Amino acid sequence: MNTKHILSLGLLTLATFALCACDGTGASATGPDTGNKTAPTSGIGMRMVPVSVTDPMINNMKAFTFLVPAGWNYDAKVEWHSEFENLASGNVVISNPANGDLAQMYPFIPYVWNPNAVVPLPVGGIYIGGYVMAPIRDPAVFLQQLVVPVFRSNIANVQVLNNTPLTDVAQAIWKSTYGSNPNYGVTATAWTIRYDLGGRAYEETFYCALNYATDPSLPGAVLWRPEFIFSTRAFAGELQNSQGMMMASMTSIKPDMKWFAAYLKVHKMWQDGQMAAIKSAGDLSRTLSSVNASVDQGIIDGYNQRQASEDKVFDKFSESIRGVETYNNPSTSESVQLPSGYSNVWVNTSGEYFLSNEAGVDPNVGSILSYTQLSPED
Repeated sequence: MNTKHILSLGLLTLATFALCACDGTGASATGPDTGNKTAPTSGIGMRMVPVSVTDPMINNMKAFTFLVPAGWNYDAKVEWHSEFENLASGNVVISNPANGDLAQMYPFIPYVWNPNAVVPLPVGGIYIGGYVMAPIRDPAVFLQQLVVPVFRSNIANVQVLNNTPLTDVAQAIWKSTYGSNPNYGVTATAWTIRYDLGGRAYEETFYCALNYATDPSLPGAVLWRPEFIFSTRAFAGELQNSQGMMMASMTSIKPDMKWFAAYLKVHKMWQDGQMAAIKSAGDLSRTLSSVNASVDQGIIDGYNQRQASEDKVFDKFSESIRGVETYNNPSTSESVQLPSGYSNVWVNTSGEYFLSNEAGVDPNVGSILSYTQLSPED
């Protein structure tokens, strides 16, 4: 069975994560020096600000970027776990200090199952880089059994409000990522719950896609993992008000090409068995720091192909989920999802997006940065 799988940081996905500050084994997140560079102010429109996340395990290299609504708090890092085949997990949380809005991209680990193995695989053990566990094919069940108990352990009075299969999203992943290979399968869902926390009622929608890889020569054997897991949360009855901003942030996560190159080279080391002797975070850090992150044409092609695949998936998200709209950034020739409902959308030379419904507003006035107006993709 082919165990190769490239880390998805754009839909990161991607281990355990707590709502805490980054530590020595994670990555730090830094925003731009907004200062007086941006003319728009609150009341005229809203801004989505780019944030860069560095990875101290690989020489503080920029690992990925994402957008955050201006004024929101954020925490983001990369965690490395040499025992698992995906090796690295991205972790992102954004929150609005003014209310209960919160969005989170969850880390994940790969799973493996083979009930017909000559030597029985112990449930809960690790085999070929995966956690040994029978596959869960329903994303809602996966969320209910494995995600919520870990990441929402302090909530009470949980009610399931909705479970919507995201068939088009699953099909887009299957076609664009796996080339419609019949040995792969993908399921996806949007699962909404209501619960009590700290004396307040919240609603939270979890978005999850699971993939499964089989091999006709190994009946019953399955490699499976999440493609992505993220959620958006707000006070009960208010989720739709900020859904677009939170979705735009979660779908904007994008790995840096040089970091991606370094990751691929480390992954090749793992495949070749060169990381088996790594037992501590210090050993792992020294190994990763020595990686040459040169970018050749093959890596560029793979990176671009991956981004194109994710664009197709995000397009299906925008069609399936209200609150976001897809735009093309002419300076980068890349698609970006932004909150819907705005008649005027601009991007400046620092990668900040300004959205407004005010007639006649021009963010170029009084700004030292240049703004370009964007139009929605057809």
